[in-house]
Amino acid sequence: MDPGFILMLGLIFIVVISNKFLFWWVKLTIVAYYCIISYIFFKVEAKINEEYETPLPDAYWDKVTGWADTIAGLIFLPLSFILLFIFYKWYSSRKDLQANGFVVAMSIPTIAIVLFFFIMFKFVYGYRP
Repeated sequence: MDPGFILMLGLIFIVVISNKFLFWWVKLTIVAYYCIISYIFFKVEAKINEEYETPLPDAYWDKVTGWADTIAGLIFLPLSFILLFIFYKWYSSRKDLQANGFVVAMSIPTIAIVLFFFIMFKFVYGYRP
């Protein structure tokens, strides 16, 4: 497995496991989902890599790019909903206007980090020369 992918999964797991707004069984389901998606991603990627030899034809790059796009959707779309739920619960649990402003302000760097990982994922795994 790639160290960047492990870092990304680690950050997702830290956010999910350390969150007080999610039940333990929801946390376990999310962790299992991401573990299964990761396993499938690397198995299919290895299968695609075994299928082609160098020099790599355009069909290889089309498959790799399509597979990376599919997995990016399966990773980052649920992550977006999870983060939206967490920020909503965090925002609604605060009664102070200043605390709510802090929650909104924290959502901006979070969105930037998720977009950064999304772009890097598509660049690293779905790059087509």
